[in-house]
Amino acid sequence: MTDFDPYAPPAHAGSGEAIRRLVGPRTALGWIAVFLLNMIVPLLFGWSMTREGGRVGMAAAILTLFATGCWICTARRQLASPLLLGAAFVGLSQVFPLLQILAGSAGMVAATALRVAENNDDALPRVIGEAGGFVVTLVTGGLLMAASLVAGLSLRMLTPAHWWPREAA
Repeated sequence: MTDFDPYAPPAHAGSGEAIRRLVGPRTALGWIAVFLLNMIVPLLFGWSMTREGGRVGMAAAILTLFATGCWICTARRQLASPLLLGAAFVGLSQVFPLLQILAGSAGMVAATALRVAENNDDALPRVIGEAGGFVVTLVTGGLLMAASLVAGLSLRMLTPAHWWPREAA
């Protein structure tokens, strides 16, 4: 008679192997790299439009966006590779930051509509408090993340299937 228990948890449960299957080290490092790459231009513009309170909101939104990307890379593994590749293209597009400026403008429009930002014709728009920093950053980053995903999925559709891993590494 064998000692096999069909109700016992798998031998690898709780081990590092289970974590590695959720998100590989290359995917994790790739997400960190493209996320930081995509922060350059938005932070340059955002930092000049915010003060202390707005920067706290901006930091909270940045953490939210980073966590969203981590979730996509772990829970939606089939989207990890397109997100990373698309985010790399969006990050490199900062050489001519039209996309980043448009996304930031949309963030300011949303924040102005919610009355957490002011847009004077004479001066640069100003973010008001933590909520303003959060809204502008979340909308801007969300649009850039969506653009990254669309770019990556478009590239996936236009390229041969064997170029793409079955699961993100």
